[in-house]
Amino acid sequence: MIEPVTSAVAPATGTPSVAGPELPLAARYRSADPIDWHGSMVYPMYTEQLTGSATTLTLTLLSATPPPGLRGLGMGLSMVDGYVGVDRRKLAGVDVWRDALERGITVELSAANRGALYSLTPVWRDADGTARSWSGNYGIVVERAASGRIVLWCSLGAGPPHFADLVVEVSAASADTTPMPAAGGSAPRIVRAAGTRRPSGAPASAESPLNSDADSPGRRDYRSALYELGVAMFARGEEEQACELWSQAAAGGHGAAAYDLGVVRFRQGEFDEAERCWRIAAEQRGVRAMAGLAELLERRGATTEAQLWRTRAITAKTVAESLSRRAV
Repeated sequence: MIEPVTSAVAPATGTPSVAGPELPLAARYRSADPIDWHGSMVYPMYTEQLTGSATTLTLTLLSATPPPGLRGLGMGLSMVDGYVGVDRRKLAGVDVWRDALERGITVELSAANRGALYSLTPVWRDADGTARSWSGNYGIVVERAASGRIVLWCSLGAGPPHFADLVVEVSAASADTTPMPAAGGSAPRIVRAAGTRRPSGAPASAESPLNSDADSPGRRDYRSALYELGVAMFARGEEEQACELWSQAAAGGHGAAAYDLGVVRFRQGEFDEAERCWRIAAEQRGVRAMAGLAELLERRGATTEAQLWRTRAITAKTVAESLSRRAV
């Protein structure tokens, strides 16, 4: 069932680890980089960059020995700067459950911009059927064989670390030879799957505006001017005037204006408006907006979609850090 929403050595044994006083793995991750856990490099997610405009990704279950009491397990697949094609829909992410993994499942990933990434992380259903991820002792040890075979040894968040909870083989292949979209190119419309940081108490002072080929330079300058004027007015204490200017800029797709407006509306308790604004900013790859939107959705009970946005936020941060390192 599919639902919308570096080299390491595999663990030497499938024996569950003895619980100790250590923090759960989820509390130890600080980025997408791995942590050292008793000699194994454990990742919060597995990420790879698409090498072409389209990639076929195949996931196959090799074994599963989940903790007792769980009603399901699988892999959460998420895209940054791209989408997953499922049943003629374009989704930002899906959860691939055990029944599909047992058969072996192949999906097509499409890039909307250069630098498009996909990420995988384990998901599970607890005793009451609620989908969970990003919590407890979850993590992935990546095994890369000399043949190019990639196996993900996954620990679910329920119980102590146990990297034989879910073992999945991953295979990716280019699906076409179409040139990658230009950086900053216009992205296709993506359908959001249903169902972290706390938003900051004051708007940020700057964030790069949307850079779309469909926008003229004059329009970009106009939106930036509205945004910057709003920042100045907010600094003088003229909050509503600032919000009016940010609203105009956000209506034109200015990500920073949408994010800052969402922060103010969140503080005012206007959560519907905050969600609307943060969705605009999140679509422009604003990491802060993705994180804020994830928290807001979590509070409102939309846990599945919250998990998706949290995944995208962490993955987008990874992309930004990778590009920054390349530029040095």
